[in-house]
Amino acid sequence: MEKLYSEEELVDNAPPMKDEKHELEDPAFEMESLPQDVADLGYSRSVKGQNENAEKMKKTVKDKIQNTQLQKSMGLLDKLHEENDLFIQKTREELRICRQRMGLLSKQQESFAAEITREKEANNM
Repeated sequence: MEKLYSEEELVDNAPPMKDEKHELEDPAFEMESLPQDVADLGYSRSVKGQNENAEKMKKTVKDKIQNTQLQKSMGLLDKLHEENDLFIQKTREELRICRQRMGLLSKQQESFAAEITREKEANNM
């Protein structure tokens, strides 16, 4: 890109700048301030409103995050509960089968004991 003016030309031809610091220090430049109680009211209301809105938003976000976490926890607890119910059902079924087997074995034991007694009475060793 071709420069239209060199840096020296720009610096040499620039209009002199007024001293801004001097102008700001000029007593005629002073601004009138609002009475303190009026300034405090307007500022504090807007800041309080903003703070209240910010707090409400923070609470809303926190509530949403907490709600999501609780839903996940509830889902995990429901799944765990279902797994435990299934385990209990399987265990009950195994227990029922074991009791049936014990009953069958008891009957067999009684039957063998009766047979042994008969054989002893018949002197059949």
